[in-house]
Amino acid sequence: MDASVLVRYELALRAPEKHWEQWLDGQRDKIRRALAVLEAEAIAELASHFDIAAISVACALGYLDFRHPDLEWRQDHPQLAAWYFEISQRPSMLATRPPV
Repeated sequence: MDASVLVRYELALRAPEKHWEQWLDGQRDKIRRALAVLEAEAIAELASHFDIAAISVACALGYLDFRHPDLEWRQDHPQLAAWYFEISQRPSMLATRPPV
């Protein structure tokens, strides 16, 4: 989550000619690695119950959709995408979804 916020700040607050592409690539790589770990190691735990960890992951994935749709994370992480789709249909998630 922190890397996705940092990328957003860099792109939104700094002039395009001052964007540090190597640093941005490093932050995007952190996001990709985190998604890979969630897909490979955490999906069973996330799917087993709905707790603060699941809520946090769902919110982070929602933030990626909102601020970084270009990452297209679902293509490389189909199990995580399926879990997120299911979780995002919960009444509590629908009720607290930010307006777009």
